[in-house]
Amino acid sequence: MRTVRLHKQAKEPLGISITGGKEHGLPILISEISKNGLAYQSGQLFVGDSILSVNKYDLRNVKHADAVKILSTVV
Repeated sequence: MRTVRLHKQAKEPLGISITGGKEHGLPILISEISKNGLAYQSGQLFVGDSILSVNKYDLRNVKHADAVKILSTVV
């Protein structure tokens, strides 16, 4: 397990796609990383990484749609 700190501006894309979620019996996983996003630029995130939390939001037991909402609104 590792901690990755990204400092995202309001309109800056995170640049990831995710899969998984509680309803699939899977953790939230990074399925794609876009080359124009912050995740790619950081060099610290990889396809297949599980996202356990974002800021103070625990993603270990959330549905896919809820994870998308959380990741979309995080600044």
